[in-house]
Amino acid sequence: LTLVSVQVGIQPFLTERYVPRDGIKSSIVIIQEFVKTFCCFIVLLVTGQLLNVIRSWSFTSSLRVALTPAIIYCIQNVLAYYAYLQLDPLTYNLINQSKIIFAAIFL
Repeated sequence: LTLVSVQVGIQPFLTERYVPRDGIKSSIVIIQEFVKTFCCFIVLLVTGQLLNVIRSWSFTSSLRVALTPAIIYCIQNVLAYYAYLQLDPLTYNLINQSKIIFAAIFL
């Protein structure tokens, strides 16, 4: 939980420092997704679950289960990147973390 807090706190500053403002937004989001996928493979490999996951995986079941959330998540990443560019880091974090409060209220 502490590491997540640190990551959420420094992510806007790192993005502002290392990601060019005139970069291609879709390429940046795709690179983010590849890094996340690579990290997931490493975790599966370290825990010994990689072969079980590969054996039970099928393209059609993956599309049926994950296509809609994946599209929404990619759109959210593109919009978050635009928010990074338009807002200062503190404002972005406050707005971004308000989703937790709204989820608690409406659930």
